[in-house]
Amino acid sequence: MKEGSNIRFLKSNQVDLKKWDLCIDHSANGKMYAYSWFLDIVSPDWDALVWGDYQYVMPLTTRKSYGFKMMLQPVATQQLGIFSPFDISADIVNSFMKEINSRFKLVNILLNSRNHYQGSNFLSQNRSNYTLTLDKSYELISQNYSNNTKRNIKKALSKDLYVFDLYDIDRFIELLINNAAPDYKGYYQKNRRTIERLISFASKRKMASILGVYDSTNNLCAAACFFEVMGISYYLFACSTPSGKDQQAMYLLVDHYIKNHCEQDITIDFEGSNKDGIARFYRSFGGAHEQYQCLQSSYYRFLLNIKNRLIRKRNTE
Repeated sequence: MKEGSNIRFLKSNQVDLKKWDLCIDHSANGKMYAYSWFLDIVSPDWDALVWGDYQYVMPLTTRKSYGFKMMLQPVATQQLGIFSPFDISADIVNSFMKEINSRFKLVNILLNSRNHYQGSNFLSQNRSNYTLTLDKSYELISQNYSNNTKRNIKKALSKDLYVFDLYDIDRFIELLINNAAPDYKGYYQKNRRTIERLISFASKRKMASILGVYDSTNNLCAAACFFEVMGISYYLFACSTPSGKDQQAMYLLVDHYIKNHCEQDITIDFEGSNKDGIARFYRSFGGAHEQYQCLQSSYYRFLLNIKNRLIRKRNTE
């Protein structure tokens, strides 16, 4: 499989969704983000590159802006790229990326950890992710918690915090927006409807659950939504109030989830971060590190640099 001629471009209405989802089901690198139901919500007009009879598939998440059709990573979607039940060699990755390079000038996408791009058409940057397998006993898993995490859990318990299921999606999203970091607040506000649809769709199909942490006066001070798909539990959205942060509520929440799902064939996907503080939090539960690539076209990077310079200039005036 060295020639890109086996790759077909399909519009969204041409994709055989049963074959598509079956490919994701059987892929060693299968991710929730690549299922047709998820793509339909976060990128309704997604197209696809398909190799052979759906042996290799790659969603194309695009949108138009300023008259350009761009390939961009959708909201709440950490990793996409190429998926297959078969080995995904660097040659195959390069073949798919050549197809993308021929179709789009503006590209900013995230591959998955099983894709390794080695070409020269795109600028590459590594991103970090952390995962934690829960197939052992709680005692064995918690032995790998950092000392700081163990202290923070004890602190949360000493404050009489407790964890319960939260069924009010609107209340969760309000908490998420109101307590987001400044650089995320606008992001959540802009994509509120999409986030609501994702949680609602998955909740109705028993694929998502929200946990809330309450203080001694029954105030909600932290919450997190877990999407549980094909043995992977995605820690997709999480937030804490200032009081929740002070009382280390999120440490208690994650520990609660681990305690209630240990000795099962489940892996928590923390979704990772390149920010030291957030990455340290994920790592502190004994999570394993993995890397995936962010690929950008040189033209996209050029326009991004111009935009950032204009923002910096405006902020200093």
